[in-house]
Amino acid sequence: MFVDTNIVCHNTSGYVNSVPKPIIAEPSGSLTEATEAEPAPVRAYLAVVRAYETLSADIAQFFQERGITPQQFNVLRILADDTSGVGLRCSSISERLTNRVPDITRLLDRLERAGLVERHRDPSDRRVVRAGLTDDGRALVERMEAPLEEAFRALFSHLDEDELDQLITLLKKARRAEGTIR
Repeated sequence: MFVDTNIVCHNTSGYVNSVPKPIIAEPSGSLTEATEAEPAPVRAYLAVVRAYETLSADIAQFFQERGITPQQFNVLRILADDTSGVGLRCSSISERLTNRVPDITRLLDRLERAGLVERHRDPSDRRVVRAGLTDDGRALVERMEAPLEEAFRALFSHLDEDELDQLITLLKKARRAEGTIR
């Protein structure tokens, strides 16, 4: 068996996405499910990765049909929550992203070219660049909120509220292991 966690693909819009790749494969390259013979931590890891892969593919399709990437929409949502009126520092946006994006500047460049975001230098510290939504960016976020919420409901329609709460609790608990592998 071999381990390979990510593949990089270029979509038709020219964006580069790092997409989780199935983790365990036989030497022939055929994908396998973890068997009961695998230790529980391996089975748990594979279950989480496979669930992420399936769910993220569905959400990526949702955004692709609307001409935007999940990462771009994440930035727009972060900016929509800004009530300061002066915009957010690029570093602040990067810290709040759901998925780590190696180059926030390029992501903001694309959003700015699309007319969804505007950037400006902070008048009190010219080294700082701030970003905020344009009216078109705000309208896009507002237009997508209800359909996105419905997409999330559909993704998890087979789970009841108690199961969702349990899933959330367990996934939060699993994240506490971050950085424990050396």
